[in-house]
Amino acid sequence: MMRSIRNFLLVSILGIVFLCMVFFFISTYLQTQHEVDEVYDSQLAQSARMLHALLIRNIEPNTLSVDEPIVFNDEQYLENLSSKTNDDEDEDEDEVSPLGHFYETMLAYQLWRQDGKLILRSSNAPELQITNLQPGFKSVLLNQRQWRSFTLQDNEYGVFLLVAEKLEIREELISEITENLLTPYVVGIPLLLFILWHLIGHGLYPLINISQAIKNRQPSNLEPIQISGLAPELLPIETALNALLIRLRDTIEREKSFTDDAAHELRTPLAQIKLHAQNAQVSHNESDKKLCLKLLELSVDQATRTIEQLLQMARLQSIHSFQQNKKVSLGKLARQQVAQIHTQISQRHQQIVLEAPDTLQPIQGNDLLISLLIRNLLENASLYSPENGLIRISIIQEQLATKILVEDNGPGVAKDKYDTIFQRFHRENPGDSQGAGLGLSIVSRIAELHHAQISPIQSSDPEYSGFCISISFPN
Repeated sequence: MMRSIRNFLLVSILGIVFLCMVFFFISTYLQTQHEVDEVYDSQLAQSARMLHALLIRNIEPNTLSVDEPIVFNDEQYLENLSSKTNDDEDEDEDEVSPLGHFYETMLAYQLWRQDGKLILRSSNAPELQITNLQPGFKSVLLNQRQWRSFTLQDNEYGVFLLVAEKLEIREELISEITENLLTPYVVGIPLLLFILWHLIGHGLYPLINISQAIKNRQPSNLEPIQISGLAPELLPIETALNALLIRLRDTIEREKSFTDDAAHELRTPLAQIKLHAQNAQVSHNESDKKLCLKLLELSVDQATRTIEQLLQMARLQSIHSFQQNKKVSLGKLARQQVAQIHTQISQRHQQIVLEAPDTLQPIQGNDLLISLLIRNLLENASLYSPENGLIRISIIQEQLATKILVEDNGPGVAKDKYDTIFQRFHRENPGDSQGAGLGLSIVSRIAELHHAQISPIQSSDPEYSGFCISISFPN
């Protein structure tokens, strides 16, 4: 199922932004919590030391031996502070009043003797020990609330001062900081989504231009697409698309040319078949009728061979590449093709010689196509060689390549015409053979698919003075 590029980019970008936001948020939250704890712990310790100094300086000596603990009465203070808060409930809670700060009510303290006797406490502190009498910081649960305590030991007077603070202060501060950090993200993400939606749409607009240009094209128009102001990232797409259109146009033109040429070439054998059939019908002489039927058979064979070669050429044109992962023995394929064409060669009283070593290293290729190549080489040599002619096919193995050499004693080809003999429907001597001019075109196409090199050679044997060709397959 195709996914929208715009949706994919939006989900990906926003997903990454969201993950980064969560990471930064958690990291900031933990860091803020750590810093707030350090600041409040230092303030708690400082408050304990100041309170200790005030108490020790102002406390009466006999106070340390009282039976009942002294309670500092803050009820009037709390009542005044509560009244102040209700009257100004629309104002900021964090404002400082003449009586003090609201957060001061969150602080409780106790003074204990070393023998565990409570000497004094604040009105909001319990009678029980807030925590055990061990110097330092502790977190405790007291009256279903979390407190942070600091214990200060005074060995001179033999007392412990416990100062505790409700953690609600810290939690409230951390919550406010977190809320302030989170608000820009909550407001900014929808805005970012809206901006990204339009920016990505604007960035994808050139793709829409390309699709519209392709959509508006007529099937007959295969000219390259030209779009001005195209983004550099899309230039490879335009180049590849134009290259495809050029190849498609060339393929259609080749197929059209091939079809026209094939129709033209088939007219001759079909006309001959019709002529010989008519002559056989009107002939009253038995020998003339036999001759007409013999010519008719030859015309049918010629038409059959032409049609076979046309079909072979059509298949080869549709092949652009193939996996050459099969090991092929050229010697074995050459022997098979020599055996198959032996009857045709014998009818013309020609001789064929195969020279191939028994041990040949196989090459990578397509055995069916290479067999077709060898067969067309031999048929071409037979068609253009005279009666009682000589044909030789040799397989030579070298270090980098394996070569197929085909030699005959026919008329040969001039050097200046060598490039034209591999064109379709080209016949060097049209009146001297029954070929359709496709054999060497098929050979050239198969060699091209195998990355083989075709080159003319000069035979070292004077008996083979005709057309000599070498096809070199890489090992």
